[in-house]
Amino acid sequence: MRAVGLYRTDRPSVPVSPPSAGETTDAVEIERYCERNQHQLITSYEVANTAGLSSAYSSITELFRSGRPALVVIPDASHIADDLETFVARLVELTELGGEVRCTDTERPDPLQSADELLTLKGRSAVRQRRVREAI
Repeated sequence: MRAVGLYRTDRPSVPVSPPSAGETTDAVEIERYCERNQHQLITSYEVANTAGLSSAYSSITELFRSGRPALVVIPDASHIADDLETFVARLVELTELGGEVRCTDTERPDPLQSADELLTLKGRSAVRQRRVREAI
């Protein structure tokens, strides 16, 4: 399957295995994930901030709209959105366009699981959300 990598440099890396000299851990993990799972990595987007993320996400959706859907490989959910609502909206949109999203994080490989654990709702306290989840 064809794959597109997306990672943010303003987020902590998810070290799964040691990176090669001179390369960022997230970039290496995306490449290794694709190699292990026999995906063809066609491009990667390195994003420095939220504005860059919006631009990279738009590029990915345009690629998909042009009839070239692919797998989107991310280190974890925080690399595709800053909050849970935006993440779910983007995940749904990518799925509707024929794409699929997967995380390189071996502890949270499912993007929804990753989002549930790492992201909060807009304007909500992460501590309060954690308490509600634990109570449930």
